[in-house]
Amino acid sequence: MQGERPFTESSQGLYGAGDFLLGDVAIHVTTSPGEALIRRCQENLDSGFRPIIVTLQKGLSVAEGLAANANIADRLDVFEIEQFVALNLYELGKFKATGRRTVIEEIVERYNAIIDEIETDPSLRIAIQR
Repeated sequence: MQGERPFTESSQGLYGAGDFLLGDVAIHVTTSPGEALIRRCQENLDSGFRPIIVTLQKGLSVAEGLAANANIADRLDVFEIEQFVALNLYELGKFKATGRRTVIEEIVERYNAIIDEIETDPSLRIAIQR
């Protein structure tokens, strides 16, 4: 995708807009949203990006409250990670069971390749039951 750049939350410099930059959307993935993240979202907005926060269930209300305090709640989106992933799987699978299964298998295959390359513990691999 054009403009796709992965980051870590501590990223700085040219692509420091978010953990992932897709088009004009800056996606921030965190288990613990805080004021620093909301400031980054404000910077995103000031730079013409649409920020999205993806977090755990317990982080939803925290992120929403902090965004409301900063008067940007209506200009960013906050998603719970499981819903975000599930909706993306449906879309990538073209809303068909066989498509979803194919997408999941591709994700697991890519994940296992990373484990094989980086990790020393093969028990971190995922096995799909057929």
